Amino acid sequence: MRCADPGSCSTQSIGIVCYIMYISYQIADICRILIQPLTLLKMKNLRLVAAILLILNGALHLVEYRNDSAEAGSIGILVFGLIYIITGFLLFHRRLYSLYLGLIIPAIGMTLSFVKYGIPDLFSLPALFKVIGVTVIICCLIILVRRK
Repeated sequence: MRCADPGSCSTQSIGIVCYIMYISYQIADICRILIQPLTLLKMKNLRLVAAILLILNGALHLVEYRNDSAEAGSIGILVFGLIYIITGFLLFHRRLYSLYLGLIIPAIGMTLSFVKYGIPDLFSLPALFKVIGVTVIICCLIILVRRK
């Protein structure tokens, strides 16, 4: 973009910077609003929420595998579904390693999913997998931060 005179370029640049800052503040407010209810829960309830969500995510992975079992690469969906279910059950126990698994396993699953399938549609089962995974990671992270 070229400006007719140098004075208008600096004004446009300042406007763009202000707009970017405004958007970033809005995103930060939205994140604060979404995360705040999770921080009000007790650690026991947060661990329960994370465990149930991981088991649900694993069950949904098994449903996805059943629907698309003929598709190439669907065995990974089955494997991660089983791993999510096992990790969910481990979160019911008060062990520290299960919290780290609750952080690492969904992060690995989401990363591999993004690499293999790309960004999913907004209203789809893979998008729900990502939302559940991020929620579990946030829950486990809050519990780990509160412990220290």
